[in-house]
Amino acid sequence: MEITDIVNDKYWLGYGKKSIDNAESNLKDAANTLNKLIATFWGIYTAAFTAGSIAGKVKVSDTFQLVLFILPIPLLIAGYVVTSYAQLPGFTTDEVDPRIPDDVRKFYNESIKSKISLLKWTFTLIVAAAFSLTIALCLLNVKNTTSGLSSVTQQTKVTDPKKTK
Repeated sequence: MEITDIVNDKYWLGYGKKSIDNAESNLKDAANTLNKLIATFWGIYTAAFTAGSIAGKVKVSDTFQLVLFILPIPLLIAGYVVTSYAQLPGFTTDEVDPRIPDDVRKFYNESIKSKISLLKWTFTLIVAAAFSLTIALCLLNVKNTTSGLSSVTQQTKVTDPKKTK
């Protein structure tokens, strides 16, 4: 038997049926994975913000930096809500007659597309939160490095023995 006898239209129709049968559970698995990613990122965010606050590195007077540090909170919460909503079953079955295959197909396609769109939004929110925190941490490091260098050069200027002679 040759491979062309095995991979034919019947094979692809079977593959399509399996994909359709598993689409709902695959989307729920993807949503659960995104929720775990949100929880992991929330832990990293909390640790970074707490460490920065305790060390006195996060300055309330620097509004831009503070906004970047606080921005992940609503983004992650929104991501969690959107992902949770994506896991809910479709509710708009009023226009679906289960006896008409075209109605059922239309409802299924719209439901799957909606869930995929919601999961894409969640991923976008997670990336935005990560980007915000990354920029805030980079600004924090840049400001601390330059302030540390300036204090070292100021001390060097004051205690430089060549200049006191």
